[in-house]
This record gives sequence, structure tokens and C-alpha cells, in this order.
Amino acid sequence: MASDSSRIRASDADRDRVAALLQEHHAEGRLSAEEFSERLDAALRARTLGELDELLADLPHADRRRYQLPDAGINPHPDRLYDPGEPDRGVEAIQFAKRTVFA
Repeated sequence: MASDSSRIRASDADRDRVAALLQEHHAEGRLSAEEFSERLDAALRARTLGELDELLADLPHADRRRYQLPDAGINPHPDRLYDPGEPDRGVEAIQFAKRTVFA
């Protein structure tokens, strides 16, 4: 028996991908602010993949299942990662401020 993928439950990641795609289409002028808001609300309430697909049906093709959310990385610069061997510059700045302000 063939499964109907439109009836498969949507995950949070599926809803997030559709929301990001809708935002891109809104930024490109394909959706008015009102349409974007309505579709975004519907995407966040969607329970199935079919409901999500309907929100993108009249927009230029975008494969919702292959769309990757932009990487918002916590530390986008690996050369700026915390090194426990180095003194904490924030602590130094606070100590300097205390010495100069309260001296």
C-alpha cells in the first residue's frame, strides 16, 4: 500500500523550513505583509506535510524537504573561540572600570 506523504505529520523542523521559505518570498515581494502573516500563522499551526505544501503551492518551486535553514552558528569565527589558557578580557575590563570609576 503506497503511503500518502501529504498526510504525514509535520515536524518542528518542517514548519521552521516553510516559515523561512515564506520569509524569503515575502522579502522578494511575492507575498504582501498580510499574506505573509497569514501563511506564517498557518505554517506554525500545520499538522501535516500536505498543509505545509499548500502554503507554498502558488510560489516558485522550492523543495521544502531539501531547504536548509541558514546557519546562525553561535561562534561563527573559530579563531575567536574561548581559550581557557587566556585571561578573560571581560573580567579585566570590569576590574579596570572599577579601579578608574571608584578610585
